[in-house]
Amino acid sequence: MQDLLYLNDAAIQQCAISIDEVAESIRHAFVEKHALRAITGHPLYMKASPELDFKAKGGVLIAQGFAAMKWYGFAAGNAALNLPNFIPMILINRMPAGEPVAVMDGHWISGVRTAGLSAAAATVLADPDSRSVGFIAAGLQARSHLDALRARFPIERVTAYSLSGKGASTFVAYAQSLGLQAQVAECARDAVSNHQIVITSTPRLSSYTSFLDIDWLSPGTFVSMVDGGRAWDASGFDKLDMVVTDDLDPTDQKPLEELHYKGRFAGELSEVLAQSKFTAWCGNGRRALVFAGSGLADAAVSVLVYQRALELGLGQVLER
Repeated sequence: MQDLLYLNDAAIQQCAISIDEVAESIRHAFVEKHALRAITGHPLYMKASPELDFKAKGGVLIAQGFAAMKWYGFAAGNAALNLPNFIPMILINRMPAGEPVAVMDGHWISGVRTAGLSAAAATVLADPDSRSVGFIAAGLQARSHLDALRARFPIERVTAYSLSGKGASTFVAYAQSLGLQAQVAECARDAVSNHQIVITSTPRLSSYTSFLDIDWLSPGTFVSMVDGGRAWDASGFDKLDMVVTDDLDPTDQKPLEELHYKGRFAGELSEVLAQSKFTAWCGNGRRALVFAGSGLADAAVSVLVYQRALELGLGQVLER
C-alpha cells in the first residue's frame, strides 16, 4: 500500500493555489455530479454534549479517482479557552482500491471552498458586469469572497457591515489596498441595498438572526446566503425570484442540511452550473444561493491540494 502524505497548514499554503483555481475545481465537481460522475450524501452528525458536536461530510470524484471526507468537531465553549471552535481534518482515499493516500489540515480548505462555491454560482446567477458587493459580517469569509469575486467580476465598490462593530474597518482597509472604493456600513441595510452581489456570512452561534429584509435587495441582485439564510427574515423569502442550494436529497428534493430557508428550491447547484434547465443571468430577478455546505466542495478542493502538493514535493510522508 502507498505511504500516507500528511499536509499541515503551512504545506497547504505553499501549494499557492489561487482562489479562482478553487472556484473552478468546485464548478467542475458539481458539473460532474450532474453527469453522475461525482457523488455526495447526507453528513454524519453526532452531538456529544450541549456545547460539542461532531460532523463528517465528503464526496467521491469518480472521474478523478478520489474520495475525500472532512471530519471536525464544533465546540461552542472554545472561545473562552482561546481556542478555535472549528477544528477540521480531511482524509483522501484513492480509487479503485480505496486506500487512504493523504490526511491534511482542513482550515484553509474550509475557508476558501465556501467562497469558491459562491463564486462558481455567481458566474451563472449574477450579472456578469457586477461591480459592487455588500457584505454582512466582515471576517475571514468576507475576505475570501472578495478575492474570489474579484477574479471573476469587475468589482469596483465594496460595503461591509460588522455584526459586532469590529472587523469591518480592517476588511475595508484590505479592500482599499486592492484599489477598491470601500466603506463601513452604518447599518445593515446599507450593505444590502444598491449592490449587485450580496454575501451574508453570520457565524453559526451569532445572536443576529432574521434581521435582514429581502425588500432591501435591488432588482437583479444575487445573494449568497453562506449562513444558510439565518440572517434573513424568512417571511420575505417568497419575494426571491429564484432560490437554489448546493445539496438536495434526490429522493425528496429537500436540503441535506438544516437551513433557515424552508421554501421551494428551483433546483440544485449542480443543475445551475451544468445549465441543463437554467439560463445564465438575465433581467431584474433577485436570485439566492442558500448555502448548505456540500462535502463535494471540500472533496474537490482537497484533491486539488493533494495533487499540487505531489507536483511540488510538499508534505510529510508517513510510512505504514
